[in-house]
Amino acid sequence: MKPGLSADILAAIDTLHRGDVDRARAELEAIWARVDPDDRFHRCVVAHYLADAQQHPAEELRYDVLALAAARGATAAEFDDRFPGVTLGGFLPSLHLNLAASYERVGELTLARLHAAEAAEAAARLPQTDLAELTKRAIERIARRLG
Repeated sequence: MKPGLSADILAAIDTLHRGDVDRARAELEAIWARVDPDDRFHRCVVAHYLADAQQHPAEELRYDVLALAAARGATAAEFDDRFPGVTLGGFLPSLHLNLAASYERVGELTLARLHAAEAAEAAARLPQTDLAELTKRAIERIARRLG
């Protein structure tokens, strides 16, 4: 891992959560250029948040696809607890949920339904936490919208 990579990612996520989307996108794009293609954990996390920072649905979808691809290529050992409380199994429901929402925004409803179902399946294995309950409710909302 390159020095400061995790700290830089967390700082960029904080910038995004504070609402400075343009700055966060620029920071995350610069980080993306630094992440080794074989570093599936960091590629997943950066792509996940880069998706949230996009202005255009097709670009958001692109990064959501990249995030899930990185996660699917990762092992739990590569992923779990690299950031406090983050595990591969715990992240998958959100990745599928985001893909469902992105596919819905670009009008690909069959793929949106598929990822909503995969999100629900993955969320069923989450431990009982407040975050898990929020994720499950978001999955239920999109599943109802998609029919």
